Amino acid sequence: MKVVVLIQAHKELALLNRLIRAFDDPSFAVYVSLDLKSGIDAAKLDPRARLVEPRREIYWGEFSWVQSALDSFTQIEREQDYGYVINISGQDYPVWSSKRILRFLEAAKGKIFAHHATLGPGGWPEAADRVEHHHYSGRSLVRKLLDKAVRGARRLLGLKRAMPDGMTAYGGSNWFTLPREAVAAILVFVAANPRYMEFMRTVSIADEVVFHTILLNSPLRGSVVNDNHRYVDWSERLPNPKLLTHADHAKIVASGMMLCRKIDLKSGSELLDLLDAGRRDA
Repeated sequence: MKVVVLIQAHKELALLNRLIRAFDDPSFAVYVSLDLKSGIDAAKLDPRARLVEPRREIYWGEFSWVQSALDSFTQIEREQDYGYVINISGQDYPVWSSKRILRFLEAAKGKIFAHHATLGPGGWPEAADRVEHHHYSGRSLVRKLLDKAVRGARRLLGLKRAMPDGMTAYGGSNWFTLPREAVAAILVFVAANPRYMEFMRTVSIADEVVFHTILLNSPLRGSVVNDNHRYVDWSERLPNPKLLTHADHAKIVASGMMLCRKIDLKSGSELLDLLDAGRRDA
C-alpha cells in the first residue's frame, strides 16, 4: 500500500527537509503544500517531495487553507495509487518508523482518524459561533469591522443561521489521516454542493469544520475514529500548543502516538535527534 504524507508548510526550510527525509520508506510519497508568502524557495525542497500546484498564499483561519487542501487532494488523486493520506504541518514529526506507520494503516482497513466533536452542546459549544454567524475572511479592515458589528447585533437579537441541507456541524483538528475512500468522498461532495462551499467560505477557521462535517454527515461516518494519533501539549493554555523540546521525549514516546507537534529547530533540535534515533531502533 502507498501512503501519502501531505505537509502544509510555511516556515523553516531546514526543518521541512528533515521532515521529508523522515519518511524514508519507498511505500511513502511526500507532497508539500508550500505557502506562497513563506519566502521558501521551492527549488531547495528535498527532491523526494512533490510540490502541490498551484501555490497559494495561506492565512490562518481563512478559507485559503481549505482551498489549498482541496488542491492537494485533487493532485494526489490524479498522480498516486494510494491507500491513505496523512495530513501534517511542517512542525509535526513522526514518532513511529515508516514501517510501523505502514503496518498500522494496513491493519486499519479504511478507518478515518480525525479528532472531532459536534459544534454545540455536548460537544464543542464555544465553537458553535463559527457556523451560526457570518464571518468575513478577506483582507479589508472596513469589511471586517462591519462584519463584526453585524454579527454582534445578530447575537443580541438571538438570530442564528442554519447549516445547509439540515447538516450537523462538526469540527476538530485539521491534522487527520484519511483513507482514499474518504478523500474521494470529499472531492465528490465539494463538486456537487457549491451552496455548502459558499456557506463554508463564511465560517470562522473553516479548515477545522469543512472536512469533518462532510465525513460525519456521510455514509462513512461509522468509519471515523475520534483520535488523530498526534501528541500535542496544550498545558500552557495558549491559542497554540506548547513547543516541544527534548524534555518532552519520554512523554511523547509513552503516549504511543504516531506523530507529535509542534516542533521548531531553535528549541527542538535535540528532540528531533532523539525521535530519529528511536525510529531507527523501532
